[in-house]
Amino acid sequence: MLLVLDAAGDRCAAALFAGDAPVAWRDEAMTRGHAERLMPMIAEVFEEAAASPRALDAIVVCTGPGSFAGARIGVAAARGLALSTGAAAIGVSWFDALGARTAGAVLVRLAHGQGVAIQRFRDRAAVSAARLVSADDPAAEPAADERLDAGAEARGGVARLGLLAAAARQRAADG
Repeated sequence: MLLVLDAAGDRCAAALFAGDAPVAWRDEAMTRGHAERLMPMIAEVFEEAAASPRALDAIVVCTGPGSFAGARIGVAAARGLALSTGAAAIGVSWFDALGARTAGAVLVRLAHGQGVAIQRFRDRAAVSAARLVSADDPAAEPAADERLDAGAEARGGVARLGLLAAAARQRAADG
């Protein structure tokens, strides 16, 4: 069983997955209050699923991009749960979740503050470092051979948490 956490952005979310299937989840839009809401949210998904944290194989946590404080809240919660349950903790960025799912050349572009955060992938592997650029920077546009992934499905709902879970499963399979 996987527990997926995301507190890095303008949402706070927790979901339990059995294999690829979501079992229980909470996903709320919020700009503040992640620290106060995340742990109760985790308790709610365990209660709804009638599951125990001891049943976890891994805890997946979104590492950003987003708010540093929010990412730190999520990572601290994941680390604490991992230490107390013996489950693995796996950090996954939205770049990893989006860029590593498609073969070919992909530019992942995500809104971030006044600019955009970008990273390039080729055949599911990063070929550039993630970086923040202004929205009108030419680097924020896909090259002729690239497909653009602006992460529209990463906005809300349990499907976006499934992207983080899939990336973590792939990372674990790759060693």
